[in-house]
Amino acid sequence: MTVSFPYRIVHIGPGQYAPNDRSHSTYPIWRNLADGFDQYHVMARSTDGSDHFFQDGALHVHTHASRKRRELEFLWRQFVLVAPTQNHNPDAIVAQSPVLGGIAGACLAQRTGAPLIVELHGMEYIRPAGRSPKLHFLQSLAKHVYRRADVIRVLSDTMRQDLLAKCPSLNPNKIQVLPPRVDLSIFSTAPKTFPQSGPLALTMVGAMNQNKGQLRFLNALKAVTVPLHVRLIGDGPDLAACHAASATLPDHIQLDVLGRLPQKDISNWLSRSDVFVMYSRSEGTPRAIMEAMAMGVPVISTDAGYCRDVVQHGTTGTILSKDGTDDDLRHWITHLHEHRGTLDQWGQAGQAIAKQRYDSVTQYAAYRQMIVDAIIAKPNPRT
Repeated sequence: MTVSFPYRIVHIGPGQYAPNDRSHSTYPIWRNLADGFDQYHVMARSTDGSDHFFQDGALHVHTHASRKRRELEFLWRQFVLVAPTQNHNPDAIVAQSPVLGGIAGACLAQRTGAPLIVELHGMEYIRPAGRSPKLHFLQSLAKHVYRRADVIRVLSDTMRQDLLAKCPSLNPNKIQVLPPRVDLSIFSTAPKTFPQSGPLALTMVGAMNQNKGQLRFLNALKAVTVPLHVRLIGDGPDLAACHAASATLPDHIQLDVLGRLPQKDISNWLSRSDVFVMYSRSEGTPRAIMEAMAMGVPVISTDAGYCRDVVQHGTTGTILSKDGTDDDLRHWITHLHEHRGTLDQWGQAGQAIAKQRYDSVTQYAAYRQMIVDAIIAKPNPRT
C-alpha cells in the first residue's frame, strides 16, 4: 500500500510530448512517482507551439510551447516556467537534468525555499570536456546547480565517485545512489531454458542511431561463422539503413528489424532471446540491460558509460574490451553458441540481481521517500 504524503511536488524536465499524450513510456513513471502525493506537477515541452494541461488524479501534466525538437532548446525555454510554476507553491522541486531543468529548479528553490532534488542520468556532465566548448559550458552551469541542490540523485556507485572527482567541493552526503527501475509486472518470467542447438538469438533494443551502434554491430557480425537470428527493436535515423543491411549479411545470419514496440512486445521478444547486446559508444546505466536481465537474458555490452555497474563481467554477461571491440564481440558470440551452459548460468544470475536491485515497486517507494526526506530536512517557509 502506498503511503500518503501531504505535499506538492514540481518535476521539471526537457522531454517533449504530444498534447494529452498518455501512451509514451515516461507517463507510467510520472503516475508512479505521483502516487501518494497531494499534487505532482510535471513541467515539460509540448510538440507544438501551444501550452497544454491535463490532470490524472494527483498527477498534473503541463506541457509548454516548444518550437524545436532538440532538448537544448530547454536551456532558455525553462525560464518561462519559473513564474507560473512558483504559483503551485511546491514543497519540493525535482529537476530531471542538472542544466535542462536544473537551472529553473534552482531559481524556484531560491524563490520558494523548497528543497531541490537534481537527477544525474548520463556522462555528459561528468566526462572530461576536452576541447568541446559546449561541454565546458554545460558542465560549468551544472556545477552552480549542484551547489544549490539539496539532493543529487545518481544511478550507480561509480557515477557517485566520478561526480565527486569532477566536483571535489561537493558535500558527499547529499549525493544519493538510486538506480533505474524495472517493471517486473512486464519484464519478468520463470527461469529461462535455452535451446541447446540452432541459431543464437541476439536482440538489441534502443534508438537506432550512430551512438547505439546498430550498423556497427551488423557490420561486425559479417565475420561471424555461427548461425544467428538478430532482432533490432527501436526507431531512429538509422532505421532504413538497418533494413537495407539485411541484404549485406551472410546467409547464416537472419535479421529482423522490428521498429519501435510497446514494452509488453519487447518483453515477449526478450523471452525468445538468447543474448541481449548493447553496442553503444556512450551510455548512462541503461534500463534496457536491466530489463533483459530481469527476463533472464545474458548481456554482451560495450564498456560504455556505467554499463559495467550493471553487467557483472563473467557473472551476468560480458563487458567487451575497449580495444578490439568487434573482435571481442565475435569471440563471445561464438563462445556462447558453442557453450550453451554459460547462457543458463549468466541468465539465472542476472535475473536474481535484477529482481533484488531494480524492482520498480521498491525503487518508486525509495524515490518518493527521498523526496519526503528532503522536505523534512528543509521545511518550506510557507508551511
